[in-house]
Amino acid sequence: MLHKLEVAVSILLATGLAVNGAVVLNCARDVDSANDEMCNRPVHSTTTPPIPLPTSTCNSTATPTPYQTINFSNTSWIWTGENPTAGGANPIGLRSFRKNVSTPCENDKCARCATIIAAVDNDYQLYVNGLSVGNGSGWDLAGVHYVPLREQDNVFAFAGINVPPGGPAGFVAKILVHYSDGSTDSIGTDETWRTLPRDTSALSWTSPNFDDSAWGRAKSQGPTANGASLWGAPKLPPALSLADARWIWTSDVNVGDATAPVGTRFFRTTHNVNGTKRAVCATAVIDADDEYTLWVNGVIVGSNNNFQAAKAYHIPSLSGQTNTFAVNASSVGGPAGVIAKILLVFDDGTTEALVTGTGWKASATAPVGFEKPAFDVSGWAAATDVGAFGRSPWGQLAIPAA
Repeated sequence: MLHKLEVAVSILLATGLAVNGAVVLNCARDVDSANDEMCNRPVHSTTTPPIPLPTSTCNSTATPTPYQTINFSNTSWIWTGENPTAGGANPIGLRSFRKNVSTPCENDKCARCATIIAAVDNDYQLYVNGLSVGNGSGWDLAGVHYVPLREQDNVFAFAGINVPPGGPAGFVAKILVHYSDGSTDSIGTDETWRTLPRDTSALSWTSPNFDDSAWGRAKSQGPTANGASLWGAPKLPPALSLADARWIWTSDVNVGDATAPVGTRFFRTTHNVNGTKRAVCATAVIDADDEYTLWVNGVIVGSNNNFQAAKAYHIPSLSGQTNTFAVNASSVGGPAGVIAKILLVFDDGTTEALVTGTGWKASATAPVGFEKPAFDVSGWAAATDVGAFGRSPWGQLAIPAA
């Protein structure tokens, strides 16, 4: 099998994307829509641009909950059926897959966000309602994506790429829809998905307005369970990586060995949205030695007192423009620290990660109500950086799988 770098170069050379013999654009990894036509990918036409999410009219009653891990049960690997033999060799190039999902929006139950896990042989680009929201490669380890949804009608579109020299091709995904009342529903790849057994780059096929009624149905390449397909069930990644987060505490910590006096400490950060986009939902992963409680906008997200394993949470609703995250953490002696990553999802399909670091505020004391957005932290000091994820004594913490 080709090394991934060789694969990417092969795609570029196969599509003629070279200048004087030099590769100028890595289309297998590039996600800039401005390069779609050049990369022989789906192009958004000027007449059917991606449709932004409308302002929600649904009253969200959901509260933060522990993260719901999903898996590939009851899903099948799918492809176009150009080769009628499941798991057989298929032509190289891009193939398109679509799923239209309609859910009633009533009694304050409306679609809000989704968690998507996906894997492919060989590369994919993911679109939701015409918005480019992520990509990935490989069939042994899935990618995880957090996306905004329209309240009742949503289109999930995947561009799958079978890279040179060709061979078997397959795509698998599971979509967990989060509703405004706190309930969920899952959708997996199967033969109800639409596909076209040819390159669709000239079509605006990712748009919600695109008519796919003339497309055929995807063909199963085998279920993920019990070794019934060539690829089986991909491994799951962590819900979020903590690799770019820092352990923090107040200034009374000994950074060398991370020890600190016994007691409770308080931490806050506030995120303000730039521009006109709106924050919709979030995923958080957090740990503290020895215990913590996490809040968002004054609402409890969760608590834990096992510092040996991080916890993950789904935050189903955010303020559109400004959101405050607060933590109180207690040390019973010895090492002390808090580490967290919060991934915000916006209505334009983009995401932004907030990680613990010196940008957070910290205090050794705080009155009741410190977690409220209106609380004034102007007198608080910057948090003290205690070290990177993986440092002693905590090492590589266990993180819940996506």
